[in-house]
Amino acid sequence: MQLLVSRGGATNLADNMGRTPLMMAAYFGHTNVIDLLMSRLSLPVEKLDLCHVDQQDNTALHLACLQSHEDCAMAILEKCSDEVIQMANSDQKTPLHISSKTGLVRVVQELVQRGADLNARDCDDNYPALCCAPNLHVAECLDSILQAMLGQKGIAL
Repeated sequence: MQLLVSRGGATNLADNMGRTPLMMAAYFGHTNVIDLLMSRLSLPVEKLDLCHVDQQDNTALHLACLQSHEDCAMAILEKCSDEVIQMANSDQKTPLHISSKTGLVRVVQELVQRGADLNARDCDDNYPALCCAPNLHVAECLDSILQAMLGQKGIAL
C-alpha cells in the first residue's frame, strides 16, 4: 500500500460498488491503511474524499461503524469534517445511529461532542438514542418511556 501511494496510486478511485480504498480499509478494520491514506490529506496533489459514498450512500465512517471497527472510526473522525458526521445513508442512518446500534462508546461520545444531530430520524423513524435498543419493540418501549419522561418535564423529544 505504501508503495502504491508513494507512486501516485489513485486513492479516490472507486470499485463497482462505489467503494474507495479508504472505505475498504474502514470496512475490513485496517487502521494502519486508514492512517496511511489520511496522511495524504495534507498533500496538494490529491485530496482524499471523506464525503465519498458507496451505492448505499455509506461513507467510510458509516462502514467502520457498521463493522464495529471503533479504532478505524476514531481515525476517520480525527480528520473528517462536521459534514461527514451528519451524512445519512440510504436507510437515513447517520454514523450516530450506527455507532449507537453497534455499541461503539468512544465513537458515540465523539460524535455527540462534535454536534451530531441527536434528533435525526432513520428509515424506521428512530432517533439515534433508540438505536441502542436490541430490537424494534424495545426501541418503541424506550421511545414511549422517554416521551412520557420528557413530557412530564415539559421538554419535547
